[in-house]
Amino acid sequence: MAKIGGIMQAFRILRHAFLMVARHPRQAVTISLVPTLIQTAAFAIFITVLPKMVASSAGAGRFWLLATTLGLVIGFCTIWIAVGWHRFVLLGEEPRFIPARRARSILNYAKTAVITAVFLSLALIPLAMAIFALMLIVNRDALPTAAILLGFLGNFLFCILLLRLGVALPGAALGDRTPIARSWAATGGKTSTLAMITLPYMLMQYGLQQLPFAEHNHAFIQQSWPWLGAQLMVYWLLWMFALSLLTTLWGHYVEGRALT
Repeated sequence: MAKIGGIMQAFRILRHAFLMVARHPRQAVTISLVPTLIQTAAFAIFITVLPKMVASSAGAGRFWLLATTLGLVIGFCTIWIAVGWHRFVLLGEEPRFIPARRARSILNYAKTAVITAVFLSLALIPLAMAIFALMLIVNRDALPTAAILLGFLGNFLFCILLLRLGVALPGAALGDRTPIARSWAATGGKTSTLAMITLPYMLMQYGLQQLPFAEHNHAFIQQSWPWLGAQLMVYWLLWMFALSLLTTLWGHYVEGRALT
C-alpha cells in the first residue's frame, strides 16, 4: 500500500507540474520570450563566427573568449526565466517581458546553483568510482550491455540527487536565506517518491530529445533553421517543465501547499 501511495504521490506531483505550464501558457511565454531570444541570438552569432575562428590559426584565444561569453549569457538568461517562473507561481507576481528589480533574486539563485553544483560534483566522484568498480568485475562478453545498464543506473541515481538538491532553487528565487537546508530537511524520507518522479521525467526527456532527429528530419542539416527551431522548442518544453517540477516540490514539501 505504501508503494502504491508513493506512485500516486509521484503522479500527482508530475501532473501538477504539467498543469502549471498548460494552464498558464501566456505567462510562460511572457517570462521566457526575451531571454530565449537573447540565448538564440547569442548561439546564432557563435555558430556563425565559429568557422572563421577554426580557419584562423590565431583564433584560439578569441574562441574561448566567445565561448565563455556565450556560456555566461545562456546561464544568465536561464536563471532569468527560472526566477520569473518561480516567483509567478509561488508569489503570484504578474509576469513582464522585462522584469524590474530582480538583481538580488538572480544573484541568490546563481549562488545557490553554484553550491548545488559543488555538492553534485562531490557526490559524482564516489558514484563514478562505484560504477567503474562494477565494470571491472563484469564478464568481457557482457561488457557492452553492462555499460549501458550501469550508465543508466548511474544517471538515474545522479538525477534523483539533482532533483532533491534542486528543490532549493525556487526558495532562492524567493529570497529564502537557507533554501538548501530547508529543502533538504523537507524532502528527507521522500527518496522513493523522487525516484518515481525521476524515471518518467528521464524517459520523457529522452523521447523529446529524439524528435528533432526522427527519420523524416534527417534531410535537414543540423545548422538549418528547422533543426534549430526543433531544438529550441524541445529545450523550452523541458526547461519549463523542470522549473514547474521544482516549484511544485518546494511549494508542496517546504511550504505545505496542496497539489491541486
